[in-house]
Amino acid sequence: MMDDMELLREYAGGGSEEAFTTLVARHISMVHSVALRHVRDPQQAEEITQAVFVILARKAGALPRRIILAGWLFHTARLTAANFLRTEIRRARREQAACRQSGMCKNQTNDPWGQMAPLLDEAIASLNETDRNAIVLRFLEGRDFKEVGAALGATEDGGRMRVNRALEKLRVFLARRGVALSVAVIAGALSANAVQAAPPVLLGAVAGAAAKGASVTTTTATLIKGTLKLMAMTKLKIAALTGVCILLTAGTATVAVKVMRTPRPPGVAGATTPDPAAGALWKLYSQAMAGGLRGPGAEAVIQVMTTHPPVALIRATGLQHPGGRGTGSLGAGPGNISMGATLKDVLRYAYELGAGFPRDRIIVPAELAAARYDYVDTMRQGGREVLRRGLKDQFGLVARSEIREMDTLLMTVKNPDATGLAKHPDTEVGGGGGWSTQSGTGAVTGKNLPMAMVANQLGELLGAAVLDQTGLAGGFDFKLTLPRAASPEDIKQAVLDQLGLELTPGADKQQVEFLVAEKL
Repeated sequence: MMDDMELLREYAGGGSEEAFTTLVARHISMVHSVALRHVRDPQQAEEITQAVFVILARKAGALPRRIILAGWLFHTARLTAANFLRTEIRRARREQAACRQSGMCKNQTNDPWGQMAPLLDEAIASLNETDRNAIVLRFLEGRDFKEVGAALGATEDGGRMRVNRALEKLRVFLARRGVALSVAVIAGALSANAVQAAPPVLLGAVAGAAAKGASVTTTTATLIKGTLKLMAMTKLKIAALTGVCILLTAGTATVAVKVMRTPRPPGVAGATTPDPAAGALWKLYSQAMAGGLRGPGAEAVIQVMTTHPPVALIRATGLQHPGGRGTGSLGAGPGNISMGATLKDVLRYAYELGAGFPRDRIIVPAELAAARYDYVDTMRQGGREVLRRGLKDQFGLVARSEIREMDTLLMTVKNPDATGLAKHPDTEVGGGGGWSTQSGTGAVTGKNLPMAMVANQLGELLGAAVLDQTGLAGGFDFKLTLPRAASPEDIKQAVLDQLGLELTPGADKQQVEFLVAEKL
């Protein structure tokens, strides 16, 4: 059986209508399902589907040979749907957000698919390209792990790990928007509902309009034109941002960033110091961070982010006393910066694990457990990849995903009147919130966190996979005081007494992802 790109080349090179019709038949249900989730109108979804395949026909000869067509079609379907109903989509999202914040959505449906469907395509689109392709191939195209791995240039186990990692990112995305579902539930809902068969008559209409160049309606023609324009603009932006990765521009002068070898600090392999241009930028960030990360201090850091060209840089920390003045992290519109970060925190950011990924699932070499780093990423795309390359080239560190089994604990509400847990007043879950431990006091606090993230952090304290079964939506504040040298049972009892949450053993172990960092 010919693969997607062989069929596309046959159509592009010889105009084979049979090859193109085969492609449409393979992917039409996925494209139609994406369109229907956006516009919720069958007739409009059919127009969008037709437009997507017309665009494919026009671009058949220009698509790269290594592209995963299913991922490209998913992206194009979203872009076309957004172009079709921009106003309606914004209105629908506002209504969905208001519904979730008021708690009414939870009363309307306890069905996992009903909760996640309005956010699904946005969640998938938020993934990096490889993770997005893994989800599209596995759940929207129905491929097995061997096929997913082959498409991504990996083994069957590699395909399985990539899918599991992408599912975890979807879970975090949904949890931040008040939809608390486990990875297993998300996977089951996707398998059962993500794709519905397209109307049989649509295949002939779409294939005819795209492959044969048949006439389309004025609405569809306008839609195609607008989407092609959006795609061209997106491509231009990506090209411009990729160029910024290589060069720092100041005024009209262009300064190349070099890397020069310097003596290695204790415990750090292959550390490097950038050239003076980067050194001057680090000095600016260090001075700004020294002012703190609240009020004027945060404004000073953002000022540096917005007034200098986008970069991604990493170094062994320049702080004399990591953990003291100048230590901290800030994620703002222009990007992210962290000074005095642990290696686990650097890896969590660079490998796109999400803020909710537990630190105990990140394994680092013992001799680097206390090492500290500074990093900054103000690039809109590609910054994390640059940081991963920096970890490898400057410090000789690479990381790989690994699936391991862990005991599970189920988190449920035992006492809804517990004083240690309270609903956060902000409407946006996670807005400015976080989790912190006050050294020496035994106090663990959280602010504006979804319960799924609370479960993750409790799992980190307990060394187990904690699954949120509370059914609570939105963000929560809490304070948990633990005794010194608390045992797992002490922690469970404190969680019950102070937060009103009960942690009970699950029936089965759960496969969870670890990130393992190693020296080259």
